[in-house]
Amino acid sequence: WYSQRLAQGRAPRRMSQSVYFSGWGAVFFATVLAAALLTWHQCTKSNDLAPGQHGANSDFKAFQRAYLIVYYLAMLADWLQGPYVYALYESYGFSSHDIAVLFVGGFGSSMLFGTFAGAAADRVGRKACGMLYVVLYIASCMTKHFKDYSWLMLGRVLGGIATSLLFSTFESWLVCEHNARGYDASWISRTFSLAYFGNSVAAIVAGMMAEAAAELKALTPIAEGGAGEGTTSLLYYGGFTAPFDLSMSVLAVLGVALMCLWNENYGTTSSATMSASEELWKALRALSRDKAILLLGTAISLFEGSMYVFVFKWTPTLTPGEVKPPYGLIFSTFMVCAMCGSSLFGILASASVRAEKILQFVFVIAAVALALPAVSSSVSINFICFLAFEACVGARSSPRVLARRPPAHVRVRARPPSLGPPACHRCVLPRDGHAQVAASPRGGARDRVQHLPCAAQPDRPGRPAQLTLAVPGVCRVRHDAGGGGSVPVAAGQDAHARLHRSLGHAHDR
Repeated sequence: WYSQRLAQGRAPRRMSQSVYFSGWGAVFFATVLAAALLTWHQCTKSNDLAPGQHGANSDFKAFQRAYLIVYYLAMLADWLQGPYVYALYESYGFSSHDIAVLFVGGFGSSMLFGTFAGAAADRVGRKACGMLYVVLYIASCMTKHFKDYSWLMLGRVLGGIATSLLFSTFESWLVCEHNARGYDASWISRTFSLAYFGNSVAAIVAGMMAEAAAELKALTPIAEGGAGEGTTSLLYYGGFTAPFDLSMSVLAVLGVALMCLWNENYGTTSSATMSASEELWKALRALSRDKAILLLGTAISLFEGSMYVFVFKWTPTLTPGEVKPPYGLIFSTFMVCAMCGSSLFGILASASVRAEKILQFVFVIAAVALALPAVSSSVSINFICFLAFEACVGARSSPRVLARRPPAHVRVRARPPSLGPPACHRCVLPRDGHAQVAASPRGGARDRVQHLPCAAQPDRPGRPAQLTLAVPGVCRVRHDAGGGGSVPVAAGQDAHARLHRSLGHAHDR
């Protein structure tokens, strides 16, 4: 009976009823406690966790809710598919090599389409691309019911395209709409912080929801038998396909929310008329001209590559025998550890530890965490190493990780991160990019520049660009590029002078 249940792609019911009281459950609750303590510590250490929330009006809060509802649903639908992808393919009887090719198909389509996804969203519209994400991901989930390699590969390709849209459309809509409505530039950091935190919670909840859905019914063929004896069914339902059905339900709700809550917006005139090849060539020129961008891109690519290897291998590594562990609960535990890593990074950054130094240790720990499972056959050791690696992923993905000094004039589309800690000076460049200058309380300024998508810079014909520098609790300065000079709009001239001295060349840029 036990072996039959495993062959059907479903763990025994009596095991699932006690999974939260097993060793897997104990680790899960321990990591949840650690994440709660770290988050509480980070909150109590900061005097102003939410820059920009003060003075936000009801109209902005309604706009913020409209974005976050859509964003949370989009991320929840994506996370629901994470725990059981490999397990489903394995339950269909495919070999490890065949499954690897399926994963490469998804990653490859995401790489190819992701190069042009930002430009496509500029031309077609962000809301339209959001709806395309819904349609493509629903189609991808539907293919999971087919025990046919060609259908599954098609699903992986569609899923890769949908993932590219997910990480290039939704945040671009936010930046463009935020500026188009004329909201204070500092308020957007609060929205990004809420989005990042909610995304972590959605990932944790998604693992638990997927675990429960996979246990509702065994993997069952829709039509047994066929024309000849021993013929297997092409279509299946239940078991490891259930999380994908749940994801389709969330995607349907997402489509309704998009239609009701969002209006359409587009990229700037220059970005909308630029061809995809011109966009790619511009990005390549930026890489060749600035060593910092090239090094940053290389570091991100190498780490992302190791992460994709982990995504492919964690399921078989933690399944050494016939007994299948609770993949959904394990996935939730990974996401909790990622939240712990992000909180740890925030605590260290608040203690004035440079981001570069933190990330050096993060990369070393991540390398060791993936090296040990290569030589170890112990599930316990491998699981602990994977938890450490996920903490490193959370630290690397922390909203406090800022790119250093890319040229502000280069319009290279990127996924806009959260806008940094509240103690930072903020420089808002409405047309050429978004910059931040991080300064310690004692005045030692270090410039940190972020580039947001072209959506962040709506065209304003006939209007000169303005540079606004806001130092919370000190002063606020507006610089008019049309000849008006620098005008202090808050605090006094002494504070204005101190600001100029502390920012130096960063202010000129």
